[in-house]
Parts: sequence; C-alpha cells; structure tokens
Amino acid sequence: MLLMLLAGAATADITLGLAVDSRGGEVGVEELLRSLLDDMDSRVAYYTSAFLSKRMMTEEPGKYQWMLHNLVFKAQQSNNVKLLKNPYSQMRGKLQLPSECDRPSFQSES
Repeated sequence: MLLMLLAGAATADITLGLAVDSRGGEVGVEELLRSLLDDMDSRVAYYTSAFLSKRMMTEEPGKYQWMLHNLVFKAQQSNNVKLLKNPYSQMRGKLQLPSECDRPSFQSES
C-alpha cells in the first residue's frame, strides 16, 4: 500500500500531509519521507526519493537548482557519475551537501 502511494505521488500531482507515528503523534511528512530513504525495500527508497525531488522542484525551485548544480559539480570533481544516475542517488547526494541552502537567508529567485 505504501509503495503504491509513493509511486502515485512521485508520478502525479499528489500532496501528502501529516503522518501519524506508532505512538499516535503527528510526524511531519519531511521527516517520514527522509526515514523512508533508508527503507529495506529499494522500491520504497526509490519512489520516496523521486517524490522528494519532484516536490523540491515545484515548491523550492531555487533550492533545487542550487542543490542540483552543486551535485553535478561534486560528481564532476569526484569523477562519480553514479551520483546522477537515478533519483535515489541524486537525493542521497543532495542530502550530503553542505546545508548552506537551508539557511534562512537563502532565497529563491522568483
């Protein structure tokens, strides 16, 4: 069921809201999705990363462009094209970038 939801969200324009953890407390979707990147089922991790990338492209285009530019630079510097091969590798690479784009002073150009 989770896999079908993620696959649909990664390919369609579906917005996910809040999730509920095992104790009944609300968990932000961002935290939940980042935890799913470590799922043992590679399909869950793949579709989660595709959804996160798509969401970042639409909701934070400036941040997405910054991260993609830096990821391409990192791949070129390390001669590691695997960083760019699929959404999972890209998202993992983006999450390992310095957090400069997460500072409040970072503004996307609109």
